[in-house]
Amino acid sequence: SDQSRRTLPYTVRADGSGKPVPFAVPDTAQVDEIELAPGGAWIVYRRGTVNGNRRLAMFRPGVDSTPTEISTGRFDEYAPTISPDGRFAIAWTDVTRVTRPDVIEGFQQISIIDLEDATAPTRVPVRTVGFRPSSLTFAANPPRAFAVTEDGITVVDLSTPRDPRVLR
Repeated sequence: SDQSRRTLPYTVRADGSGKPVPFAVPDTAQVDEIELAPGGAWIVYRRGTVNGNRRLAMFRPGVDSTPTEISTGRFDEYAPTISPDGRFAIAWTDVTRVTRPDVIEGFQQISIIDLEDATAPTRVPVRTVGFRPSSLTFAANPPRAFAVTEDGITVVDLSTPRDPRVLR
């Protein structure tokens, strides 16, 4: 963080030489939990608390001058995760990162963002995957997401991005 107490991302050379350099994210809110798409085409991150709510935002470095807020579910999603091909970002709440969650809070929903769809920030499918997800991963062919929850593993078929299907 800098002296203003904001969390800032930094770029670091892969070989470890040189000093970390602050990476400018054009946002006035605190920037948390940054995910960079492969190749750097998109940055998806959780905005710090603004008016009591956390929301996700995304922007394309070198293309967008301001971030676009992503319309997600009605619950606070904490962690965006981007698929290895950079096509999807999934916002979800990792229960292992929640301090003293209420015993009835399940954090069962994920918001699926198709980064190749120009309307993605305004139309984000929300799916229920099971009680308290703790891990999320992807498979490429066919495109699927796997949510590990206290109930087991839920498979989400992403081959129809505007209408992802929970398979089990």
